[in-house]
Amino acid sequence: MLKNFKLIIILLVISGIAFILGLSYYESHKLVKNFEENVEKKEFHPESSNLEISELDAKSHRGWKIKTQKGLANKEMTLITAEGVEAQIFDDQDSDKIKILVQSPHAVVEKNTGKAVLTPRADITMVEKNIKIQSDKFILQKGVPMEAIGNVIVLLKPDGSQQINAQKGVISADMNDIVFYNVSPSKVSDNLTIKGGILKLKQANSKTEKITLSNGAWVQNDDLTCQSSLLEVFMDGNGNAETAIFYGSPVVVNQKGKILKASKVIYNMKNGSVQAVGGVKINSF
Repeated sequence: MLKNFKLIIILLVISGIAFILGLSYYESHKLVKNFEENVEKKEFHPESSNLEISELDAKSHRGWKIKTQKGLANKEMTLITAEGVEAQIFDDQDSDKIKILVQSPHAVVEKNTGKAVLTPRADITMVEKNIKIQSDKFILQKGVPMEAIGNVIVLLKPDGSQQINAQKGVISADMNDIVFYNVSPSKVSDNLTIKGGILKLKQANSKTEKITLSNGAWVQNDDLTCQSSLLEVFMDGNGNAETAIFYGSPVVVNQKGKILKASKVIYNMKNGSVQAVGGVKINSF
């Protein structure tokens, strides 16, 4: 009887162990299966430090190289998110000569389209022109002009005493021309504040030589304000406005309560003289 009882106990223990092992195998098999299914559904995201991404566009003769402190890519390495970004933009015929340098905390790069979007605040330096631009977003893409978008600030002087404020800036593919849109009041020299629709800069020897403001222009200088459809401002060698020429139908000048209207007005900011040409009318109040 005692022997039979011991045998029953042994069989129960063995059965229990077998059950536990079987259950464990089932559960572990289930976990492995679920893990494999989940892994198959998700993309692999390799991380890398000191990542470098390069693009070269033979059509526009522009190349760019992005260096980052940390990068995160999708499985196919076609979409890359980068942090601590420095972008170097150069002419592909002289890749050692950087024409534009961009620094930004964050960037998203699409390898298939060659598009890079740098946010949330990009610092752009046009090395040859000695111009610094800041914007909420900066977009690079193969074969198309580069764009600075949102709260654009152009530092004509490093200390910020002369700057352009706009909502958008476009740099040509050859990196020689800059156009700014929706220009809000901007002090472009010690003696001139302007605003208007479209602004173009002409540079010579890394200094601003001429500013053209079209599609509506407004100017203020001391006791004079002026409205016109087109404005050309010529700068002296020190970066100060020397002469402003207004064109319109008509140009309207308000100086010390005197209203002058003409088709063209030449304003000499060195001596304060105003010369009106074509259909001149003067009203005093």
